Amino acid sequence: MWDFLEWRVVKLTELVFAVIGVILTAYGIWIGFFADERGISAAYKVEVLAQRSDAFPTSAFLQNGLSSNNRVVQLDVLVWNSGKQIIKREDVRSSDHDLLIQLDIGNLSSLVPKGWKLVKQESSIDNNYDLQSVGGNNFKLSWQAFDPGNFVQLSFLIATNLDKAQFDDIKPKFIASVTGTRGNVTVNSRSYSSFQTEQGLIGVPVSGVVFLFAMIAFTNWIPKRTKWVDNLSGVPKLITAVVILIGGIGTMFFIALTAGVFAAHFFANVPEWTNVPLLKLLSVFESSGRP
Repeated sequence: MWDFLEWRVVKLTELVFAVIGVILTAYGIWIGFFADERGISAAYKVEVLAQRSDAFPTSAFLQNGLSSNNRVVQLDVLVWNSGKQIIKREDVRSSDHDLLIQLDIGNLSSLVPKGWKLVKQESSIDNNYDLQSVGGNNFKLSWQAFDPGNFVQLSFLIATNLDKAQFDDIKPKFIASVTGTRGNVTVNSRSYSSFQTEQGLIGVPVSGVVFLFAMIAFTNWIPKRTKWVDNLSGVPKLITAVVILIGGIGTMFFIALTAGVFAAHFFANVPEWTNVPLLKLLSVFESSGRP
């Protein structure tokens, strides 16, 4: 019976790895032959900084023209090179080779005067990025060289009467494209929450599948390697069995969690904003290994 069960497990494992191999092969073909090697991605999120209340009137914080607004929110925008090749300034397809950013904030919101700044950047070149206002809610972002994996974080203060449920109406729009290896490449911009959702949709199933097969392998392997436990008796035997079981399950769980985190990090990572501790640790390892 055990031989038959072991044979079924082996065949099932082979089938799963074959399916995974086909998926990875298809992904490799897509990356190698169809996907552009240049790419710029952007994520954005909105957070409330101040809200009108009896204890805090927004008029004390805002100028007269904006004092009627109920909230002050911060729009954070993270832009990074998500491709495999460096993007130079001349690769940006616009008249001045700048990336134009339009803030879509609607009629119930206004940009706080001088309430914008370049918060953080990662680059091998000092002062590589430059953010300039070009009037209204429009800005231009430029750089000397945008290396793969490098990022720049921008922040904008906005006075608004929108409810929290309407914050999706506040977002950046990127005008211009980049000359890619297979044509023009536009900025892939979406909310940070969508990246978080994608991380969960990728990481959880991967962790579940890995944990399932790790436990199948563990339950088939452990009886053959722990026959010496049968020589024990009473409490020592019980304690030993419990320790082996808990240790095995814990190890399999860690392996599955690591696999899921690696998958989420590979397919849906947002540099600097990643909020999963293990993903942050992986980002540290990545940055320490860069030349």
